[in-house]
Parts: sequence; C-alpha cells; structure tokens
Amino acid sequence: AGIVRRLLTDDGANPNEKDKDGQSALFRAALIGKRDVMELLLQNGANVDEQDAWGWTPLMAAAEKNREDCLRTLLAKGANPQARCAKGNTALKISAYFGNLEALLILIDSGSQVDDADEEGCTPLMNAAQENHVDCLRALLAKGANLHARCN
Repeated sequence: AGIVRRLLTDDGANPNEKDKDGQSALFRAALIGKRDVMELLLQNGANVDEQDAWGWTPLMAAAEKNREDCLRTLLAKGANPQARCAKGNTALKISAYFGNLEALLILIDSGSQVDDADEEGCTPLMNAAQENHVDCLRALLAKGANLHARCN
C-alpha cells in the first residue's frame, strides 16, 4: 500500500485510471484481495462501482475470487450489489456460478435478490445447480430462492 499511497498523494495519480481491459486499480485490488490498497484508493476518490470493458465491477471481481474482506469493504463504501455486467450477471450470480458460498451469503445479507435473473432469465440458483455447487444451492433455497424459476 505504501507505493500506492505515494503515487496518489505525492504524484497525483488518478485512482480511476484504467488499463487496456478497462480495469481500475480498485478492480485489480479487489481481484487479488488487497483490502488495504482498496481502502486507500477509495479514500482518494476511486469509484466503487467503476465497470471494466465487460461491465464487471470490483464487487463482481471480489465475488468471483471469494474475497470476503474485500466484499465487505466495497459494500460498506456503497458498492451496488445489483449492478449488472454486459451479460446481465450480478455479483450474486457470479458467486453462485463459482461456488463461493461465503461471498454468496455476504451478498444476500447485503440485500442482493436471490431470484434476480440475467438477460436469459437464469437465476443464481440455476448457476449453482449448473456447476453442482450443492452448498450454494442449499443456501439459496434456505434464503427463499424459487426452485421453479425457468430460463427464457
């Protein structure tokens, strides 16, 4: 975090600058689990819901990698758990697809809708079932997911 602090404070680096894939430093920090760097970036004006070239947010990156501390930090700083990527997926659908139970529970507890469907009508429950993530299936059902929902 020291070098990031120096770049932001001494060199005036833009915390929202993006790489060739449209990913900001906050996105990359969430992806690799650098909560201290995330907090520093957020304190210096990083956009908590900045999307990359595919519409993914830092919250989605943290959900994909099951970065619990990063998820909590982003949500505490106002990240939108209902934000959608270009394919219509939310962080909850991403956590269900990858079988990341801890991320899934954090997102549900933060207000993510268990039956929120993507552009094809697929729900987090369907993603968990497709990938055989039984623990996520059980958690979603316990939280009220619709077992009878159908894709378009």
